[in-house]
Amino acid sequence: MRLQAPTDGPGIYFAISSNDEILYIGRSSNLRNRWKSHHRAVQLKSQSEDIRLAWLQVDDELLLPEIEAALIEHFAPAFNNTHLPGGIIRLTVDLPKSMHRKLSVLAAQTGRKKAEIVRLLLDEVLQDVEE
Repeated sequence: MRLQAPTDGPGIYFAISSNDEILYIGRSSNLRNRWKSHHRAVQLKSQSEDIRLAWLQVDDELLLPEIEAALIEHFAPAFNNTHLPGGIIRLTVDLPKSMHRKLSVLAAQTGRKKAEIVRLLLDEVLQDVEE
């Protein structure tokens, strides 16, 4: 997998195969960190050895969900909206600005990622739910 390092800022990223097919579109508040530990790297590599990464820097992080959703709808990438190996499912949630700010503050205070905090909170709330 060949990779040119993206920016540290927020944006939308595209994983593109060697035959120029957009395989995956995602968003991140830090593109460089997101791609370093991408949850779909193995899946993408199995599709094409030469994955290129392109990105669109977005200055307003609050616009990321809307832009990502529009791009996914337009391009319909093969690996978006599919289950991850190991039974993991990616869920996209839109948050009110005030809630996102509080989540960001908590992440900074605890040194945890926002996604990790949300998983912990959901786990706590769902403990008593029977499947």
